[in-house]
Amino acid sequence: MEDSRAVRRWVYEVRLFRTSALLFTVWKVLLVAWLLTSALIFMISLDGVPFLELLGKLGPVLLYTGLFLLALSILAYALYGLIMKGRYTVLFEMDSQGVRHSQLVDQAKKAKKLGNLTAAAGLAAGMPAAAGAGLLAGSRRSSYTAFRKVRAVRVQRRRQTILLRSSFMTHNQVYAALADFDSVLNFIESHLPPDARVRK
Repeated sequence: MEDSRAVRRWVYEVRLFRTSALLFTVWKVLLVAWLLTSALIFMISLDGVPFLELLGKLGPVLLYTGLFLLALSILAYALYGLIMKGRYTVLFEMDSQGVRHSQLVDQAKKAKKLGNLTAAAGLAAGMPAAAGAGLLAGSRRSSYTAFRKVRAVRVQRRRQTILLRSSFMTHNQVYAALADFDSVLNFIESHLPPDARVRK
């Protein structure tokens, strides 16, 4: 870890096939998208149709759609892992204001190509949500979390991960090697707002 007075920098390599943290993150995003889409379809279709009858008609379709998305996410994760050669390498830059999580340039280019491929597949399959997710995934190279906005912190020492949540949909995963973990965690904790919840 490079430690200057202003900015601390370190690189962390996540082994994609040895940890499930990124896969679970993908599943959470897909679950929220599936639930919102299912609820919207259900509400639109509810017009004058008894609830149980509609549930009997739409329930299996929505369930199969959810299972399809689950299977697709596993295949996509495996493909992503193969393209990235089993590694997700991240550069972290942290100062007293916040932390930036950036994908390295060569991996970002691969991720952008994969995101564009996902978008094209989503459009071809008539699934605009998948197309949008692919475009978003391909365009995002870094994320920044300002410490003053952090509302909750979850520490996963065994996974070498510190999860920073600043809103319901905004979070950042900070990875640190065991040798640096306590130093990074202490630095983050010392810059959090007083009302931030820390769960260890």
